[in-house]
Formats: sequence, C-alpha cells, structure tokens
Amino acid sequence: MEVVEKDDVTFETEISEEDVPGEWKLKGVVLTRSPTCDIQMEGAKRRLILKNVQMDHSGEVTYTALNAVTNAMLTVTGKPCSWKAVTLCCYIPQ
Repeated sequence: MEVVEKDDVTFETEISEEDVPGEWKLKGVVLTRSPTCDIQMEGAKRRLILKNVQMDHSGEVTYTALNAVTNAMLTVTGKPCSWKAVTLCCYIPQ
C-alpha cells in the first residue's frame, strides 16, 4: 500500500470467527488506539486506520489472530514539491 505523507491509510482483513482476539503491528511493534491510530472490529472484519502517516511509518503491517497472520507493506512517499522561478535583481553601486 502506497500513501503520501500526512494522508490517512486503512488496512482491512476478515477472519473466520468474530470472537477471536487479534493484534495489529507496524514494523513488529504492537499498535494501540491513539489519536493517529484507530483500530476497529465490525463482525469478522478487522480494520486499522493510520492517520497523518509520516515517512518513518513505512514498513510491514501485520494482523495476527491465534495462529493466522496476514501482512502488507506500507510505503509512505513525500508530498510532491512545487517550485516557483524567482528572478533576483541585484544592484551594485560603483
């Protein structure tokens, strides 16, 4: 999954049994709910929403439930730069 820096990204998976607990990880670190990380359960669907992603968030995202694991790669790219041509005038007194 590729996303531009400061955007939000959503990962979703579905498990076979609704009442099985699981956990989301980013680069091997267990994620918990926070202002920039929303974890949702809707029936058998499991959803991870990362908000305002930064370049250092790039890496493997995994969801583990019992002995089942699913994963995806998150790639965060920089926002495109726009350049303006500026003409500079210099006056050098003699």
